[in-house]
Amino acid sequence: FWQLREDVALESALNFEYSKIEQIGADVENSRSFTYIKPRLDLRWDFNDLTQVRGSLERTVSQLDFGDFVASFDNDDDQVDAGNPDLEPEKAWRWKFTVERRLADDAGILEAQVFYNDIEDHIDKVAATDIISAPGNIGDATHYGVQLKGSWRLAPIGLEGAVIDVTYSWQDSETTDSFTGEKRIMRFKPHHR
Repeated sequence: FWQLREDVALESALNFEYSKIEQIGADVENSRSFTYIKPRLDLRWDFNDLTQVRGSLERTVSQLDFGDFVASFDNDDDQVDAGNPDLEPEKAWRWKFTVERRLADDAGILEAQVFYNDIEDHIDKVAATDIISAPGNIGDATHYGVQLKGSWRLAPIGLEGAVIDVTYSWQDSETTDSFTGEKRIMRFKPHHR
């Protein structure tokens, strides 16, 4: 942590991650190790007593879901869900720029954030066989957007301790579909929330 000026601070971190996965089964015997260095920088500027501007850059590595590695039987659908023993975690550079404004008399907070994520080894469905799909790495992806937040204390209207929180997000994304080869948005990333 460095206090560059009275109103500007820089915080940095360098995280190291090591993990090992071993799989033994009827159709797979696999052992892999993962080693990642994950730097992070956060710059904060107190523009005045009520307004703060923040910027951050961070390297992230996703956690792999055990269910994505191994085949399993789905009783509800009466089918086998294929696994992928060669699955790699997603890695991303995440950029954020945030402006936060505290309302007078501690009445609440307004916040606006712009973000951009540059993703490697994006995980989505790939063809495991001619008729079965499974989780797999489909290449690079981008995910970006804007998030607006507001929080208001309701004490001025007689509701002590009550707070209204509101969040709105607009986001977009792009990846290449592993089946069609066409550009599309990432799954589970709706434009509005």
